Amino acid sequence: QRIDKIDAINAMKIVLFSSSQQQICFTDNTLTLNGECLKFESMELFNVVEIAVSKRPDMLWLFDELNSELRLINYVNKSTIQQVGNLNGLLDISGTLQLKENETGLWLFTDRNYVVLFDDYLNVVNTYHFNFEKAVPYKNGIMYTQEKMLWYYSPLQGHVIVQDISTLNPVENIYISGNQLFIKTQTGIEVFIIQEK
Repeated sequence: QRIDKIDAINAMKIVLFSSSQQQICFTDNTLTLNGECLKFESMELFNVVEIAVSKRPDMLWLFDELNSELRLINYVNKSTIQQVGNLNGLLDISGTLQLKENETGLWLFTDRNYVVLFDDYLNVVNTYHFNFEKAVPYKNGIMYTQEKMLWYYSPLQGHVIVQDISTLNPVENIYISGNQLFIKTQTGIEVFIIQEK
């Protein structure tokens, strides 16, 4: 079946998510399967469409589209730590969701240009609505692409142009690791070093 998302828990542990199989599997740094895969039906989840690694050890965020439910699970003992149901109704959001967590909190991005920041207790800290193609949290703000430009948005500075992107191909995804930002297109990956001023 298809792997929908690959995320690194740490340098020695990688999580593979398959929406069609409704499970996650773990590999080590040599891509060798590590233990048994976790099937979501064992946690009474039947249509998980997005996952994100949590900053807390042994935990993952899951979004179940069937119940519009966001859950924080401990994947070691297969227990639910936090959950909120009817998320789409509570936040009045729609579209495809993407989850990412950093030191600031849990970020929810939609394909309809809507961003929600949650704190560690799933309280809404802030909501943003602006045009972006792909976005990723960085510190207290958001790095995003729009019209072949890389932008940074923070509540204090507003929208600031960071870099002209040299590709003519559409951006498929962006990812930040440490002070490096990766922009994936159909033909390659561009790497930028983020320098603090």
